[in-house]
Amino acid sequence: MNEITWREPRAYSRAVYRENERTNPLNSLGFTAFAFVALLALRGLAGVRPAPDAHPPAWSIVVPASMVLAVFIGYGLPRIMGYVGQAFIILSPKGVNRNTVSNRTQIRFWPWSSLAAVRFADVDLAGQKFRVVQFLGPGGELAVEIALDGKVSEAAIADYASRYGLRVAN
Repeated sequence: MNEITWREPRAYSRAVYRENERTNPLNSLGFTAFAFVALLALRGLAGVRPAPDAHPPAWSIVVPASMVLAVFIGYGLPRIMGYVGQAFIILSPKGVNRNTVSNRTQIRFWPWSSLAAVRFADVDLAGQKFRVVQFLGPGGELAVEIALDGKVSEAAIADYASRYGLRVAN
């Protein structure tokens, strides 16, 4: 067996997003404020030296439109991506790879040398239960938590991880 792959359930990424919003609501607010300021700055730049026949939109139109667009970028777009995007998990001879196109695009990698143990657990996020595999660091800290999709067995993951020196923790 060269590698083990599966797709993390979309419901899990949506639940993680909702849980993060509940515990840290200022995260999306900060992103929204940044988008709002950036949109206003673009309008400001458009008005610095317009061509003789070019007239940028009036501020009375730009400010409310920027506000609506910024709220959509900060709150609506991540929710939509939770329905569209998905994480693709790869356990390879090099380590654990999580390619995510959900909420925010990320490619994350943990080499086997940075991990010490693997355990399986049931977690409750945003009122839903998920079966997850947790990879632990050398100090027993949680390095990464990945939801299982039911197509790959826990025994196969545990066996694969133990080949690269990880112990199975309870």
